[in-house]
Amino acid sequence: MRKNQNNILVFFIISILIISSSILLIYMNKINFQSNEEPIADSNCSIFTVKDETSVFFGNNEDEGGDRKRTDMWFVCAADNQSYGCVYVGFAENEPGGDDVDGIEIGGMNTEGLCFDGNGIFPGEDVNYREDLGSHYYYLTSRGIILRECATVEEVIVWYQTHNMGGTWWGQTHWADKTGAAVVVSPAVDGSIAFTRISGDFLISTNFNVDHPGGTYYPCPRFNFLTTRLTDIITTDNVSIETCANLLEAVHVPQTFAYAGTVYSNVYDLKKQMIYLYVQGNYDDVVTLNLSAELAKGYHSYIIENLESSTPEELYNVSNLWPIEPKLSISSLAILLTLVAVPIFISAGYWIFVTRNIRKVDDKRGKKDGN
Repeated sequence: MRKNQNNILVFFIISILIISSSILLIYMNKINFQSNEEPIADSNCSIFTVKDETSVFFGNNEDEGGDRKRTDMWFVCAADNQSYGCVYVGFAENEPGGDDVDGIEIGGMNTEGLCFDGNGIFPGEDVNYREDLGSHYYYLTSRGIILRECATVEEVIVWYQTHNMGGTWWGQTHWADKTGAAVVVSPAVDGSIAFTRISGDFLISTNFNVDHPGGTYYPCPRFNFLTTRLTDIITTDNVSIETCANLLEAVHVPQTFAYAGTVYSNVYDLKKQMIYLYVQGNYDDVVTLNLSAELAKGYHSYIIENLESSTPEELYNVSNLWPIEPKLSISSLAILLTLVAVPIFISAGYWIFVTRNIRKVDDKRGKKDGN
């Protein structure tokens, strides 16, 4: 009997080890280490604006904290003389229950050389409701509207000041224009909206509120790294698309068991309205798009991950845009295997335990019958 108990104990221990190992693998992959061995926050973007006498560049890493999802880029022409043509980037819309960023504009640039993207901040912070300003605007969905209606950072600030933006903000928005003006819009301590303007030749935002640093991701090694490197770049007069891309590569988040990592990086040349796109951590190949040339084609969209291996001309076909096959992430696969393996081991252990006990009972009965 003791031997049977030992067997079932072994199987239960194995099952527990499998569960623990899977959880440990997923947890350990929530922290990444770059070459400098500093931990990198697991999600939600690194953004900077940098300028010199002739150029203004805007760099962004789009980091995804969960399973990899499809990302799209779409071009919307000006509807009238009161709006501007825009390129938008964002996550494809998922079935009900998806994230609140799905299907909306999470970044973009317009024909006036104004652009934006956002950082997640944790925990979220409240902005006061201003019923005196009329209809309510959600901080995420309002950004696409602002890009269509505004031409400069100053106009963006006025827009925020004259609209009811109350609610909990789980992010801040980094805006820049072709003049070199830039601002990060975030919740202020008193519930108003804070505007942190560029001071000098660059402005950085990561995953803490730049108005009053703190929260889950403060201090942020990506912010500190970018501050040091951008200072060097300005000092050595080395502002270029290439140096911006190198910075994005240095702070990008690799894909792991736990999350998708940096799904794409983009650099906007705001004076020339050019788009430089780096897909799925591949910084050796750049997809170059001209905003005016794309808008001349009319409304259209691309699946960003397909741009890695195809030219925009090859993708300018509706059949190439929808749908895309879903991918099973490594984290989902690990969980699935765990859920399958554990019942098998427990069932096997139970079966062996019961079978051996039945045999033991049968043996005892056989001995009694023999007597």
